[in-house]
Amino acid sequence: ATLRVLDRAAERSPSALARRAALLGQMGRYDKALDDINEAIDQDGNVGAYHLLRAELLFAQQNGAEALKSARRAEILGVNTARLYTLLGALLQQQNQLRPARLALARAGQMAPYSPDVYD
Repeated sequence: ATLRVLDRAAERSPSALARRAALLGQMGRYDKALDDINEAIDQDGNVGAYHLLRAELLFAQQNGAEALKSARRAEILGVNTARLYTLLGALLQQQNQLRPARLALARAGQMAPYSPDVYD
């Protein structure tokens, strides 16, 4: 039911596209989720949360290089969350950039010291 409501709303709104992309991502439908978030970014590319979601979806598809670009764009657009820095830490570690990865994870740990996601 939620997906049907978002289907109708997505025709008019980048935020509805982003919400549907997040839901599709949770369902493991990454290709469709990426289509939606890319469309949302095409309509309004200055929303950092859209780029963060795109980075997470790309990371789930093991496309680390593109995920890192999207995560960096989210950071430039003002996203400043433990979720972003945890993702950046993982992506930088994959790229064998260990010092920047440690810094990103330390930042995430400062923001959310009790979150188990930071320490996985």
